[in-house]
Amino acid sequence: MIETINTEGIVEFVITNEETGEIVLKEKKNTVLTIGKSILARTLANDLTSLVYVSHMVFGQGGESGNIPRVVDPGRSSLFNSITGTQVAVASGWSSDYPTRVTFSASLGSSIANGYVINEAALQLSNGDLFSMITFGGLTKTSSLSFTLNWTIILS
Repeated sequence: MIETINTEGIVEFVITNEETGEIVLKEKKNTVLTIGKSILARTLANDLTSLVYVSHMVFGQGGESGNIPRVVDPGRSSLFNSITGTQVAVASGWSSDYPTRVTFSASLGSSIANGYVINEAALQLSNGDLFSMITFGGLTKTSSLSFTLNWTIILS
């Protein structure tokens, strides 16, 4: 019998109004891209010429078509329309309590991407490839909003 390891991801959105202190939480599944799955397989085979890991989160404004989030094909290799200056280093966490999960967190503070409608994001590997991607209903970024994504990848 062949056992399959599935990759899935859940993204928690934490949107904070810095003026009122109001916090809105949302959660959505992401798409682990073929490139990301390939990196996992190549890591197990020691087939990488250098260490590759999730290093950044990137954000974009092309994730909707007519106010409907676009479907992310696993074969994608880039955001639909990235926003310059939104490559943010991630903090990562792994716990022996959940040994097949890792969570990456990154925030867009009050001074980043103001005036843009953010509706897509991705986990970016240290070699520049994308590991996983998500599209969502747009958030108009202003200086009164901070935007944090807690992105959990689960191997099951």
